[in-house]
Amino acid sequence: MKSLAPHDRPREKLDRLGSGVLGDNELIAVILGHGFRRKSALEIAGRVLEMANGVHGLTRVTDRKLRDISGVGPAKAAQILAAVELGRRTLARTPGERAPLASPRDVFRAAADCRAAAVVLFHNHPSGDPSPSADDLALTRRLVDAGVLMGIEVLDHLVLADANCYSFKEAWRI
Repeated sequence: MKSLAPHDRPREKLDRLGSGVLGDNELIAVILGHGFRRKSALEIAGRVLEMANGVHGLTRVTDRKLRDISGVGPAKAAQILAAVELGRRTLARTPGERAPLASPRDVFRAAADCRAAAVVLFHNHPSGDPSPSADDLALTRRLVDAGVLMGIEVLDHLVLADANCYSFKEAWRI
């Protein structure tokens, strides 16, 4: 890092501009803190990303794989894995938490503002099972009825879950 101008060093750049402007390698370099035996933290971070096939692959990387990289020992591997887990947890909902369902008025507001003639509704089931719940059935009926009153047809309501999907239209429920 000493070869980089002070304003280009990841930690200083983060302090000055915020984490959003740092590249993936720079973020990992900040987690690593420093290099090892003539390898900068940026070089080691590049090797980590290469081994993981990019930042998204970090969720599948093991401690053992990280420790195979020169300059990454048990402590640095633990830091990287902990940072990845914290990031994953920020994206995961807590068990039992549900996003609030908007009223038909809120659902159709944007469609009415755009003078849409029809809409396709969708929501996800993080459980992986796309089967509609009793609440899903009742809400869909309310939304279809509201759409009829407003002159905005509900073409379908999709429930997305992993690689599966439930279509109310295909199930003859719309």
